[in-house]
Amino acid sequence: MEPITEKRNLALRPCRVEACGANVIVADVGGRNLALDPVWTAIAVPAEDGRFTIVQGYQPHAYTCVDITGRRQFLANLRSPKD
Repeated sequence: MEPITEKRNLALRPCRVEACGANVIVADVGGRNLALDPVWTAIAVPAEDGRFTIVQGYQPHAYTCVDITGRRQFLANLRSPKD
């Protein structure tokens, strides 16, 4: 999955998890809608030579949401092969 590396003015929506209460950006990332934290942050991206490069981008909201079940499902989806 490629990070969004250019800052954009995107509309904010409430997280679908009522207990969370965060406002998120919902964007098409890799062909699926993904909730992103609206904070421009540093992200480490692996390069082909095995090193990492620091880029700026939006972090998936699943990493910070209070929905622990949702976090686990998000990570499982990242690790599983695509159909």
